[in-house]
Amino acid sequence: MRIAGICELVLETDEVEKLASFYRELGLDSGAGKITRALVRRLRERGGEVICETPIERIEVRGRRADAAVAADGRRFPTRRAVLADCGAPALFLKMLPPEVVPERVRADLRNYQPQPRRRRDQRRHRPALPAGDLPSFPGLGRPTTPVQDLYLASSSAHPGGGLHGGPGDNAARTALRTERLRSLLRR
Repeated sequence: MRIAGICELVLETDEVEKLASFYRELGLDSGAGKITRALVRRLRERGGEVICETPIERIEVRGRRADAAVAADGRRFPTRRAVLADCGAPALFLKMLPPEVVPERVRADLRNYQPQPRRRRDQRRHRPALPAGDLPSFPGLGRPTTPVQDLYLASSSAHPGGGLHGGPGDNAARTALRTERLRSLLRR
C-alpha cells in the first residue's frame, strides 16, 4: 500500500535507481524508466519528495477531512493539500479509515465483494490487454472521491481500473487539483 500527498511525494535516489533498473529489466527503459525519472526530477525541483517502502497504516480524519497519513513505523505525514490513496478500496475503507467516516453500506459491500480477474482481450484485434490477474475497479467507486474530504482513491479500485495506463492516479490527482482550485476561487 502506498499513500502520497500531492506535491509531497519523496523518492530516495537509490529508489529511483531501483525503479529504473526494474524498467530496464523489462525492456522499458526507453519509455517508462525515463518518464519515472523525469517525474521525480520535476517533483524535486518543486520542493517535493518521494518516500518508498513506508507502508501507511491509517488515515487520521478530523472533521471529516483527511488530516494525516500515519506510517506503520509511527511517522505522521500531515495533509497539506490532499491524500491520494494508492491501495485497494477494502484496505482503505475497512482498515485505514475510522469506521465512523465510512458509510455502513460501503463497508458491507466491500466485505462481501469478490473481485473477478478481467479477461485478457484479443491483441490481434488491437484492443488493450491487461496484465494477468489485474482486477477491475470496485463497483460503485467510479470516481476517485471518498466520503472523506481531501482523500482520493488513486488505485486500480477506482475507474478505469488496473492496467499500465495510470488512469486511476491521474483521475485522483486531477480531481484533487480541481477541487483545490474551486475552493480557492470560492475563498476570494
